[in-house]
Amino acid sequence: MEEAALKGVDLSNVYLSGADLSEANLGHADLNDAAFFQGANLSGAYLGEANLSGAFLPKANLSGAFLPKANLSGADLSGADLSDADL
Repeated sequence: MEEAALKGVDLSNVYLSGADLSEANLGHADLNDAAFFQGANLSGAYLGEANLSGAFLPKANLSGAFLPKANLSGADLSGADLSDADL
């Protein structure tokens, strides 16, 4: 599968429950406020400097995700898989 390149995209206030964004390039993306990613697969995704403040990510798969300088303030990560994630 080819890597999704979504660098800098605005995904605030979207509903992507269960979406497969594994290995996606979401660097500098805006995923804040009402972004709904419950159960989404973000394994191996690049989220460097992404804005995830207030995002809803319970039970999301963030294993192996790269999140340097990402804003996670107020994000709901309950039950999320952050194994091997680079924070």
